[in-house]
Amino acid sequence: MQRKNAFQRLRRSQYPFKGYHYLVEFVIASSGIVINEVYFDKQLLGVKSGTPYLERNALYKVQRKGHMAFKKDNQDDKIVEKLIANWDNTEPVPVPRVETQYAAVNGMLNELPKATWLMGTHLEAAYQNQSFDDYTLFHNPSDSAGEDIFECGFDKRFAGRFNGYSHNVHHLAAVLHEAQQRGQRTQWVAHSQGAIIFARAIRVHLKAIGTPLNCHSISLHGVGCNMADVRLVCQQALITVSSSRNNPFDMVPNIFGANNVSTSGLLRSLKFAGLVTGDNSLASPHTLPYLGIETYHHQLLLSGNCDQAKIVARYIAKGG
Repeated sequence: MQRKNAFQRLRRSQYPFKGYHYLVEFVIASSGIVINEVYFDKQLLGVKSGTPYLERNALYKVQRKGHMAFKKDNQDDKIVEKLIANWDNTEPVPVPRVETQYAAVNGMLNELPKATWLMGTHLEAAYQNQSFDDYTLFHNPSDSAGEDIFECGFDKRFAGRFNGYSHNVHHLAAVLHEAQQRGQRTQWVAHSQGAIIFARAIRVHLKAIGTPLNCHSISLHGVGCNMADVRLVCQQALITVSSSRNNPFDMVPNIFGANNVSTSGLLRSLKFAGLVTGDNSLASPHTLPYLGIETYHHQLLLSGNCDQAKIVARYIAKGG
């Protein structure tokens, strides 16, 4: 089954062998069924240039290639190109489990090459005083904006009615549990839809197994879920929430995460909605890590969005 239908992708949680390509070689003997070999189609893993909808949910070890950090004092109009060059976004290595100190869950509309550099950037912003040469990416693949939004709603609100959640959720729940069993201490960052997946995976784990996940900590960026809800479920699982970064002009945490649905929050979000859905990562209030309102104002000026920069300047003058 190819990943051309969103509902088919979500139903993999209950019918995983229809979503992934396995070949099981077995014989029926007097003692029962003897499995001789299990084959996995490894061509399903990795970057799918030109056909990103064929990418599958998987774990990848991503290696550092450069050292241009995204910080308040070193931004220029070419910063995004330099950040892309920081991480290996062509051949990340598929891995069966998390064995790095740092890990990340990406948001929607992130094909694998984009997810590698973007989540490396988010990890650096989340853990600025620490250095690392690799991290594990829990890749949440993308088909389209519409199907990714459908998946977010499925995991947030409607999954219980269908007796299951997306494969992303069940896979991450298993990853967290397996790492906890080994005592693997992991510092995570979850961005946008990644925060929805992370929060729901904790709930699935608590319901199915119920043991603590205190080997993990999490930093939440541009969340697509409600901060109060995710903090509560992390507290129940004994997961430390290290930090959170949500731009006040970002419609994803404000509206879709229902973290600020006040009149002012809605107006700010709507005025900057075009930058969220646009292709300019530097101007977007959602894509790159939020480093503070003054830094975001500078990003708007660098990217030539002077009208939006004036709005942010007025927001700063009023004290937020």
